[in-house]
Amino acid sequence: MALPIEVWGSNIWSLFHGLACKIREDRFLYHRERLIYIVKSICSTLPCPDCSKDATNLLNNANFNNIKTKEDFKLFIFNFHNSVNKKLNKPNYDFRNLEKYNDLNMNALYNNLRIIYSTRIQNPHLMGFALNKKVLFPKIMRELMLVYNDLY
Repeated sequence: MALPIEVWGSNIWSLFHGLACKIREDRFLYHRERLIYIVKSICSTLPCPDCSKDATNLLNNANFNNIKTKEDFKLFIFNFHNSVNKKLNKPNYDFRNLEKYNDLNMNALYNNLRIIYSTRIQNPHLMGFALNKKVLFPKIMRELMLVYNDLY
């Protein structure tokens, strides 16, 4: 059984926004490539093939060279979120809402990600996701743990 999109979607968006808001400015450049890898890898293994395909297409068209600072990364995640919302006919995410991510419990988000990725999938249409997550998830978690030490 797969988790509903309302469960994993909000957790993954919180993780992305939380990483963007909580990474220390003085450590951003050190983790820049790692953060981009985390976003791309998670999006390529979403537990919804159409969501994963759409998110990956958006990311493939992104110019990551424009991300030079923590603020650039925050804006990138914000714009990415609104691009997804537009595709889903949802309202734009309000930039003022980003402040709430400064107070997130990143441990809880990391644990939620573990739960999302450890949920067994019975749907044959999601078997590709199951294989991808089995291969990529340990590396995603290693990268997240390296970033964790530089979050405030």
